[in-house]
Amino acid sequence: MTWFQRIRNIICKCDTNTQPLLRWELEFGLSLINFTTKARINMRLNTLQQVLVTINPVNRIGQPAPIDGGVIWESSDPSVEITNTSDDGKTITLTARNPGASQITATFDADLGEGVRNILASGAVEVTLAEAVTGELAFGDPTDQPDAV
Repeated sequence: MTWFQRIRNIICKCDTNTQPLLRWELEFGLSLINFTTKARINMRLNTLQQVLVTINPVNRIGQPAPIDGGVIWESSDPSVEITNTSDDGKTITLTARNPGASQITATFDADLGEGVRNILASGAVEVTLAEAVTGELAFGDPTDQPDAV
């Protein structure tokens, strides 16, 4: 079993400078190792956006490679929700719900035989509030001026 098959938990959080951080929990036998790394943001969305994401398995020289079975998709934070999956499971729709950061992972079986060799691909998504693009004036009901005759 390889190290990435034993990843127990992936958590994506923002520190006080809104730098997304990834916290990994790795299990090696009976030992549990925790570490934190700065995330490279692969996608920035605002709370009004969504995006299609596709996993493209490739072999060691970068050519498309088949996989055995489907793809398991996960989002580490509900600020980014997986809202739709294609029939073949290789494409999903990510919908930004609330400001925050999320690690998106796709896990698939690369062993085309009876065995299992899980491959984990991941990317970081940052969600911000949608910015104002215009303004509306709200008029109240007219009233008489206090000094009108």
